[in-house]
Amino acid sequence: LFSQDDRSVAAEGACNKFSGSYTAGDRYSLRIGPLRSTRMACSDPATEQAFAAALETATHYDMDGPMLLLLSDGELRAVFQAAE
Repeated sequence: LFSQDDRSVAAEGACNKFSGSYTAGDRYSLRIGPLRSTRMACSDPATEQAFAAALETATHYDMDGPMLLLLSDGELRAVFQAAE
């Protein structure tokens, strides 16, 4: 969830919640973080780490209909579907 009002971001991984700030600029540039997270013990910590890394390493974004695509130097890192 991206909030334009205070430039904050909130996300839920498989077992932890993440929050932080973001900046968006010209040409779809995007920076997320630093992120804070809960510290729940996860059965697959590598997935949680990869999720956080995908968010924090994003350099750009794009939109494809209801989908938000996060990219890091041209490489697709994550895809999010808009909630109704």
